Amino acid sequence: MTLVRYVSKAFVGRFLAVLLAFAALLQLLDLLDKMSAVLERGQGSADLLTYVGLRLPLFVNQLVPLAVLIGALTVFLSLAQRNEIVALRSVGASPWRLLGLLVPAVTVIVLLHGLLLDQGVPRAELALQDWWALRPAPRERTEAPAKPVWMLAGGGIVSITTVEDNGHRLAGVTIVPRDEEGQATGRTVARSAEWEDGRWVLRDAEVLTLRNGIQRTEHRDALPWPDGPSPANVAFAANPTQFLPLRRIRAILEGAWSGTRHRAYYETQMQKSFSMPASSFVMLLLAQPALHGIRRSRRFGSGLAVGLLLGLAFLLCQGLLSALGEANTLPPAVAVWFPLVLFAVIGAAVLVSLEE
Repeated sequence: MTLVRYVSKAFVGRFLAVLLAFAALLQLLDLLDKMSAVLERGQGSADLLTYVGLRLPLFVNQLVPLAVLIGALTVFLSLAQRNEIVALRSVGASPWRLLGLLVPAVTVIVLLHGLLLDQGVPRAELALQDWWALRPAPRERTEAPAKPVWMLAGGGIVSITTVEDNGHRLAGVTIVPRDEEGQATGRTVARSAEWEDGRWVLRDAEVLTLRNGIQRTEHRDALPWPDGPSPANVAFAANPTQFLPLRRIRAILEGAWSGTRHRAYYETQMQKSFSMPASSFVMLLLAQPALHGIRRSRRFGSGLAVGLLLGLAFLLCQGLLSALGEANTLPPAVAVWFPLVLFAVIGAAVLVSLEE
């Protein structure tokens, strides 16, 4: 336990330093691009601090696996430089045992990363989007109106011209109900819709019904809309976010919530909710080449380069295949989990070969 605490303490310090340094760098580059737009909100440094605080969780989420890789590489290289690896190997510690010293710390990081991805990042992105919309820059107030919102609700297709009051008031609502075979059975066009006492009421509605080839039209001043989506769902469809909590993704896949993208996109996001945090374990395995080598050897330090190249190749492969899964080019499970399995096998093979 003493050895685990010693190595874990050194690793956590390096992990946090790398994570904060890279997050600060990305934040700086982002500010260089967005600073003028942020300052146009009129609050100066206060708006800059708000923007930085809401963007930071998104950058941290992306950088956790890379920080684990670099943190583990530098710890292992430091141990090798001080000949501590040689001492541990001399008393029978295998490379697997040396890797196991960091498993508790990496496990905690994986759990925290999963919590950040499921709760912190979606809330931060939504808060940033709401803040950006509530305080538009002067030049944004004269932009053209937004495009109509399309969504599925109650088995029918819904078109909404304008969404107001965070999804509680709608203008220009068109509803096309469908039967079990997907055929349109009519059309309802309402001037507006309002959320009252937990339900939708359509105002000034023209209802067209098709039954047995007979068309019937009637006008209703007020018409209940029991199958209408929740205001939160309407607000999401009007301004969708990239990151969603796991329960929301599950609701979209089960049809209880209307999404804005292809089903394959949400299936890929569901898989990534588990695979992204697990990437840190693969990064730990890919860092193990730094365990090998003697300080006075000419090849000392080459393990650092090998581990870094393997880690970057893993991130590239993971990002490329995830994009293919979201585009429905590859099955989501294959697109998300194949890079983890492939590079875990590569890391294990390198470990076995170097041990021999």
